Amino acid sequence: MVEQLPKPWFDLNKYREVRLREAMYEAELAESFLNQGLVRNAAGKAFQAWKALVAAYAVDKINELRKLFPGTKKLRGAQGKDRKGLLDHSCHANNRTETRGSSNRR
Repeated sequence: MVEQLPKPWFDLNKYREVRLREAMYEAELAESFLNQGLVRNAAGKAFQAWKALVAAYAVDKINELRKLFPGTKKLRGAQGKDRKGLLDHSCHANNRTETRGSSNRR
């Protein structure tokens, strides 16, 4: 049975936990494929493992990411949540649907 990935704007800790588990599974598959001589498949799984690991570690850097990517966007099923996973009280209180950040975006 496939576990549905929790949305980061609902539960950051659960999201991190699932992404770390995903990284482990993908790395195990990559190693298995490599042992079977399936180099291209192994490379793809290694990349998927890396993506999941980076996503898990990004949870710890959410405040720094908010500074780099300011603004909010209303998401279906998560009213008032910003696009980086944290509750944005000003968006919810003012009932704005979208706010663009400053012009110095990287």
